[in-house]
Amino acid sequence: MTFWYVWALMVVLCYCIFLLYCLAHTNAMPLIKSKRISDGPHLAVLVSVYNGEKVLGPMFEFLRHQNYPPECWTLFITDDGSSDDTFNCILKLKAKMPCSVVVFQNLKPAGKKYNIQFMAERVTSKWILTLDSDGFSKNNKFLKSRVHYAETQNLDFSAGAITYTSGASRLLFHFQSIEHAVLHVLTHSAFNFKKPYLCSGANLLYKTDIFQKVGGLRSHMQISSGDDVLLLNAFKKYGAKMGFDAQEASQIQVLAPHTWRQFWKQKIRWASKSKYNSNLYNLLIASTVWMTSLIVLILPYMLWNSEHRQMVFLPLLIKMAIEFVIYRIYLYKQNIHYTFSLTPFLVLAIYPLYVLIIGFVSMLSPVTQKVGPGW
Repeated sequence: MTFWYVWALMVVLCYCIFLLYCLAHTNAMPLIKSKRISDGPHLAVLVSVYNGEKVLGPMFEFLRHQNYPPECWTLFITDDGSSDDTFNCILKLKAKMPCSVVVFQNLKPAGKKYNIQFMAERVTSKWILTLDSDGFSKNNKFLKSRVHYAETQNLDFSAGAITYTSGASRLLFHFQSIEHAVLHVLTHSAFNFKKPYLCSGANLLYKTDIFQKVGGLRSHMQISSGDDVLLLNAFKKYGAKMGFDAQEASQIQVLAPHTWRQFWKQKIRWASKSKYNSNLYNLLIASTVWMTSLIVLILPYMLWNSEHRQMVFLPLLIKMAIEFVIYRIYLYKQNIHYTFSLTPFLVLAIYPLYVLIIGFVSMLSPVTQKVGPGW
């Protein structure tokens, strides 16, 4: 029994050291300040909206105040068969925009990936930026910051940071924030290690010509998600230069799911694409995280009647402490400050069980999406 306890403790310690090592490699790459971009790089911002009448206002307001030259960017937006007044809302907000706005409407929902592909095929700009309809930023230099970073680093594909805005219950918000903090650290460090495997389609910038060369999203249109990760894999196989833009001005805020049901549906959708992600680095990290969670859960059961009874929860406590440190540092970097609360510890205590469940879901989930005619 001593062997198994020591072995389990070593696995958890290695996992924690790995997280801390990744955290230490999440600094943004230095900008090449001597190189300045001109007004030349034209940008197309693509947004797919479904029943977004209540969230479009903040997004249009944020884009309307961007100091990127109006003649150098175009907003493409598709109403994906909404049942509310989304389309008329778009038409009203369009009139206030300083840039060109191209609007499309589907009579029936076709899915975000179909809409992104449809709009991207009509783009002639150098850069494509995809945003979610509930995304916004308080920084009027967001567009300029995103393009400037990609241009000065000579990137072909730039994943941008996102943060969650509160609105859910305190427990649900902390649960999502902790998960997002760990994913953010793993994502950012993987880009710096030259082994990217995660990104978010809510803040994604890439070159139009390479998007077309890799076939865009066509090869995985039947999957319910993956307009981000599976596209990243396509760019990576092409040999594109990729980077993670973590500058404060380049971050997008998105609304987190407000209910546990919405949260779980989102995770099921994300899990459905996992089996299609052939990135070995991603598989290694996911397996490590899943195995560590399994160990800290079965260890008390295995060793409760042994001489290690008093210490069976030590690996779990070590794991909780390290993830809590990452969570607090993440919130600090996002300028989010909360008073001390036991809620995050409660979340971290049940988090391993969630990881095990979502791991099984990712392997078994049959979730797909309907696509438009001709796909």
